[in-house]
Amino acid sequence: MGCFAARALSSYKLKVLVLESREDVCCEVSKANTGIIYDSYNTSPGSLKTELTNKANENFPELCRELDVPYLKCGSIMIAMGPKGDSVIKKKYENGLKNGVKGLKIISGEEVNALEPNLSKNVTSGLYSENTYSVNPWDLAVAAYENAKANGVTFLFNSKVTNITRNDGFKVVSDEKVYQARAVINCAGLAAADVHNMCNPARVELKYDAADYYVLDTTSKGLVSRIILHEPEVKQKGINIVPTVDGNILVGPTRRHVESDFYDTENAGFEHLDSECDKVLDGLDKTEIIRNFGAVRPNPYYINSDDKINDFLILENDGFISLLGVKTPGLTCASELGKYVAEKITEFLENVEINPDFNLVRKGIIKPSEMEPESRDKLVKEHPEYGRVICRCRQVTEGEVIEAVRRGATTVDGVKRRTGAGMGRCQGAYCMQRVMEIISEQTGCSISDVNKSCAGTDIVYEKL
Repeated sequence: MGCFAARALSSYKLKVLVLESREDVCCEVSKANTGIIYDSYNTSPGSLKTELTNKANENFPELCRELDVPYLKCGSIMIAMGPKGDSVIKKKYENGLKNGVKGLKIISGEEVNALEPNLSKNVTSGLYSENTYSVNPWDLAVAAYENAKANGVTFLFNSKVTNITRNDGFKVVSDEKVYQARAVINCAGLAAADVHNMCNPARVELKYDAADYYVLDTTSKGLVSRIILHEPEVKQKGINIVPTVDGNILVGPTRRHVESDFYDTENAGFEHLDSECDKVLDGLDKTEIIRNFGAVRPNPYYINSDDKINDFLILENDGFISLLGVKTPGLTCASELGKYVAEKITEFLENVEINPDFNLVRKGIIKPSEMEPESRDKLVKEHPEYGRVICRCRQVTEGEVIEAVRRGATTVDGVKRRTGAGMGRCQGAYCMQRVMEIISEQTGCSISDVNKSCAGTDIVYEKL
């Protein structure tokens, strides 16, 4: 959301600064989610969430064309396996019609199994949605960051905000440096309530749910062709099964309450995933699991209230805008939320001019593995580094890694999110060393200073 807000603001003649506490974009909530672009059958009629979801879903293919982001229009099926689930599906279908969702229909269990033969034969009905997409969340975040930066936005990393005061606008303190701003947008994710409370009345608190996911190897491609959303018969979180843009299958999430915004995987979560997979899928091969990871979502509550806030919560206070506890469909609506808050800021500042040099187009990193042989041969002849494969699992070349570092990647995970290097079955066992060497060569730092992600995630230690 911060990257898309910055992109939207860069279309105006404004001086925009993004302060990011981590070493890169897409390192917290944004990097660990299910990667689904939803329609609005699950949102309340008349809500801001519904309005923005409808816009976002309709505009998503065009957004991806502008930013050169790959996506998969695979559709989705919410499945039921009993009377409770059947009833929920009927209600969501009726809700979707109220919200103007197109390409929505209820299908029988037999029809579900005909479309997805690897699902359990216990499926009783399904809610088929034609306009549901799969996308890598980091692709969107990185693309928005690069586009905003190209249009004049300044990004400062490792710059945690520690204090904000109102003084002729706002004085924002980060690493003992003070920045003066006429307006502030707070997109701090898990820390958004803390940042809001620095100079505004404390109205909202965030409570946290943690989650666990599996990633299956690309050899599992075809296990499902559509996004599968399970509506369980008991009161708990049903799993999703998502075909990804890269050919993997993503399974999850679980849901478990945690007391803080720190999250980690746990055995109980994976036992629950195993159990739910056995209910939904016929014969999932567990040897296909190549990675697991944990995630957390912030749930907003008004202070001293047990009622969860379900709509997008955007608080405005005299030039300070906070997006608090934005979750599903937050990824779906990131661009539209960015436009929404940018418009609020320009209304507050008044008489803001359009940036005539704004360019909404961004080109992604060239991927030789996706090129036609003739074009690839020409590229390699002119730039031999694109002919040297360093990640065999994903066929990522040295040239792609070099370009990722030039565009801002400073860590192994930063390269992974931009190129896919290290995301295959071996999970970087083959390519990590060469990736680290390229980061060292391109940035001039010692190889022992190259981290996996943030400070403290050292990979190599120099002898003392």
